[in-house]
Amino acid sequence: MNNIFLLGAGRSGSTLLYKLLSMHPEVGYISSYNNALPNFLPTAYINRWAANRIHLKRQVWFEKNGNAHGFQRNFMHRLMPWPVEGENIYARAGIPLFGDAKHDLNEASAQQLYKTMQKLAQQQGVDVMLSKRVANNRRIPWLKKAFPEAKFIHLVRDGRDVAYSFSQVSWWNEQTRIWWANKTMQEMNNDGWSNLSVTAKTWVEAVRTVENDLESIHPDQILRINYEDLLAQPMLVLNQILAFMHLKNYSAYAKEIESLNLRPVSPKWQAVWTHEEHAQVLLEQQEELSKWSYL
Repeated sequence: MNNIFLLGAGRSGSTLLYKLLSMHPEVGYISSYNNALPNFLPTAYINRWAANRIHLKRQVWFEKNGNAHGFQRNFMHRLMPWPVEGENIYARAGIPLFGDAKHDLNEASAQQLYKTMQKLAQQQGVDVMLSKRVANNRRIPWLKKAFPEAKFIHLVRDGRDVAYSFSQVSWWNEQTRIWWANKTMQEMNNDGWSNLSVTAKTWVEAVRTVENDLESIHPDQILRINYEDLLAQPMLVLNQILAFMHLKNYSAYAKEIESLNLRPVSPKWQAVWTHEEHAQVLLEQQEELSKWSYL
């Protein structure tokens, strides 16, 4: 079994890429059923039924315009398995949401997670198991211990777009816990941080954490993808990823991908931020933006 972990800062487009790859009939994933019933793994058999129904996946997982995130589903659509982050699967193995992955490595938890993913793959009838979880950005040492041969895809998006996107979601509020500071947003504000500076810094910390921990992974097990390239040339980028996963493309799969009409979008922050706000973001992000050729 090949385990593939999709990494990337929150709001970087990883949900979109996760769904695009999970549409492939030979890719397994943690479904909404698995996450709701983590102690009853046979729910993964439902994914086997859905595997070759690529058109149905496209209809249920995406809106007509290709949007993959935050839309309402009718009752019948909610019955279809969805690829989800599946935190309950990780919790079942005893892996904490927060913690120091470099010092809290636990052999029993690593083995439990390996066996769980293996069981899910077997029940889905696949040889490739894909997992996307934002918290995995901080779990690479755990994942390496559980899956020494695993491959990692790091999806990177312009940090300014990420900061803007964070600022627009309802759950990013005063009570949001800032993982890299171990404080709530309200506490950060009390320390003199603006919300915009925190969102900007969060992208930097996420990207650096992933890249620092990937240094312990063999280069052949790593693929880096830019979100902007995915939107500009979706099939070209997906073919690159499928080759990395040792999978081939199918005409039916390519047809559904093309129906999404993915295309580049103009950065919204350019029309909204003042010069001062942009400068505030650059104060946190300039070095990393330059490194990834966004400046």
